[in-house]
Amino acid sequence: MPAIDEVLPRFDAREVHSVQLELPADQAIALALGTPVVSDPLVRVLFRIRGLRDRGTIGDAMTRLGFGELIRR
Repeated sequence: MPAIDEVLPRFDAREVHSVQLELPADQAIALALGTPVVSDPLVRVLFRIRGLRDRGTIGDAMTRLGFGELIRR
C-alpha cells in the first residue's frame, strides 16, 4: 500500500508522476531537501517580494512553511 493511502485513504482525484533515478531513494530525498532554496538572483528577488526567507535549504523552507514529514519508509 502506498504511504499516502495511510494518511489520506480517500480521494476525489488521482494524479501520479514518476522519475527514474540512478541512486537510492533516501539519498535522492536528502539531496533534494539539501538543495539551496534560492540559487538564482531572480528567484531571490521573487522570494523577497513575497516576504519569504531566501536562505537555507528546500528542507528548511518546507519546515518554516509548516510542512512536516508524515511517513518515512
